[in-house]
Order: sequence, then C-alpha cells, then structure tokens
Amino acid sequence: RPAIQVTAKNVGSGAAAAPDDKAGNLAKQIPICIGARLMLTSNLWQPVGLCNGARGTVYDIGWAPGAEPIQDPPCVIMMEFDKYNGPVFLTTPDGKKIVPILPVKRDFLIGATLCARTQFPLI
Repeated sequence: RPAIQVTAKNVGSGAAAAPDDKAGNLAKQIPICIGARLMLTSNLWQPVGLCNGARGTVYDIGWAPGAEPIQDPPCVIMMEFDKYNGPVFLTTPDGKKIVPILPVKRDFLIGATLCARTQFPLI
C-alpha cells in the first residue's frame, strides 16, 4: 500500500529538533498508510477509549479540498480503534466503527523559548 510521512509543523527556535517527549508526545514524523496499526499518544476522550496507548487501524486518510497529497499534510486520519465504545462518524457495511483523528497543537519550552508542534497524536 502507498505510504506517506506526515511531518509535524514546528514553531519556535529548536522546536523541530525537540524529541517527542519534550514536545507533548507528538512525533516529528509519522509513517502512515491505510491498514497501518497505530497507537494514540494522547488522552483525547478517555471515557470512550480514546486514550494514550489505545491501538487501532488506519481506515482512510483525508486532505482538505484543493490540497496536494504529495506535499500537503492530511487534515484527518480516519481510524478504527480496537476498544472504542463511543459515537461513530461512520459505520462500514462490515461493522467497523470509524472515528476521525485530527492534528493537535502542543506548546512547550526549549530553554526560555516558547515553541509549538502540531501533529496527529499517533505513532
């Protein structure tokens, strides 16, 4: 299957070089393809199972209208999580419960410099 590298958007001196654990658990890059097994790195909605460590499978990858998939990052990653029990965006004909995962922004400090990283909370 075709794969893409989703590169984080970094703001601030030193943000691009910051390790994941200093940048709100957001990876510098995430290799993604439909069917890939990924894990959440953030507590998005704990009561329904979207929590740090939740595992799931990529169902689809979406881009904004007019975006160029070769150069622009996706705007949504549609996932089927193993233990998700909340409302669904889409139920497939074979019963898969699909939910959207959006990029998140985390602010952090490198020394005294405020930095930010925007990335999907997945690895």
